[in-house]
Order: sequence, then C-alpha cells, then structure tokens
Amino acid sequence: MPQTPSIITTSKESFVSSSSTATESPQHENHTQPTTTTTTTTPTPNTSTPSSICNTHLSYPPTHPSRTLYLTIRSISIFLDLSQIALAAVATAWLNHKKWMDASLSPAVSSFFWCFIDVLSVVRWHRRAHHLARAIYDAVLSIGFAIAAGFLVALAWGAINSDGNIKDARDTGVGVGLLCCMLSQVLLHAFVAYGGIRDTVDTRRAVRFQREVGVTSLA
Repeated sequence: MPQTPSIITTSKESFVSSSSTATESPQHENHTQPTTTTTTTTPTPNTSTPSSICNTHLSYPPTHPSRTLYLTIRSISIFLDLSQIALAAVATAWLNHKKWMDASLSPAVSSFFWCFIDVLSVVRWHRRAHHLARAIYDAVLSIGFAIAAGFLVALAWGAINSDGNIKDARDTGVGVGLLCCMLSQVLLHAFVAYGGIRDTVDTRRAVRFQREVGVTSLA
C-alpha cells in the first residue's frame, strides 16, 4: 500500500509529457509549411539616344552597300569641278571671256572643297557628312550651279547678239563644256541632297519610335 502514490505520480508525469508533445507537434508542422515566392521582372527602358542613332547614320564602313556609289558621285563631282575651273581659266586667258569665269568659278570652288573633304572623311575615317548638311549644302550647290548655268547662257547669248564675238569653234567648245559641267553638277548634287533628306526623315522617325518605345517600357 505505501507504493501506490509513486505509481500515481509517475502516471501523471507521463500524461503531462504526452500532452506537451501533442501540443508541440502542430507548432512544428506550422514551421515546416512550404513557402511560395513570387518574382517580378521590371522591363528595362530603351537606352538608345538620338545621338547614337545619328552616329549610326553617319557611319559609312566599307561594307555599306551604297558606299561605292557615293564615292563615285563625289569623285565625278571633283573631276567636273576641276574641269570647270580649267575651262573658265581658258575662257578668261585665251578667249577673252572674263565674265564666264565670274559665273562658273564660285560654285566650282565651293563644290570642290566640299566634295574633297567628304571623300577624305569617308576613305580615312569611314564617316560621311551629316545627313542634314548634305540635305542643305548640296541642295544649295545644285541651285547655285543652275543659276550659274543660266548666267553663262545669258552671257554667251548676249555676246553672240551684240558683236558676234562667239564664232570660233574653240569658243563654242569651251562654252558647251562649261554648260555641260554645270548641268551635270546640278543633277549630282540634287541626287546627294535627296539622299540627305531621306536620311534626315529616317533619323527623325527612328528617334520618335525609340522615344515611344522607351515611354511604353517605363509605363
């Protein structure tokens, strides 16, 4: 009979320990629940700038499809400029037509330096003139050669009607040569100016598109 209380206490302790483990088991299960992670990706804005787009249009590597045509046009313009200057010098020194020099020298010299610098830039640095400069300056040169050709025709026609000064074949040859050079320069510079205008429009569209894409990606 004296051993009965010890049995009762041990049974109580075992009951308490079993109840404590029963209460701790749900907490352990709560700690082992799987967690779901959500990752959000933010779109990167477009980093293209108008200057980079312009540099793309200015770059003129040897692999560009129109590089050979462009250099050919510029080289022909340089040759025509030198020919026009030489014919104007002949008309002034040997044929006594000093006014022909005044009509043809200024556009020829301007075109020569412009084309020479552009060719040098393409060959050495693989970069041509800015598209806006080509659109404006070559258009001005084309108009200048057209005006000079009109002055040349007016001067020659006035000389013929006044005193019949233009009768020799040399005078006719020099006059026709100057006129052909001027009209050819009108076409060549107009073609280059058209290319510059087209590149300017393409650049404006590309810049506008890049800005719209950048705003959309940031929204």
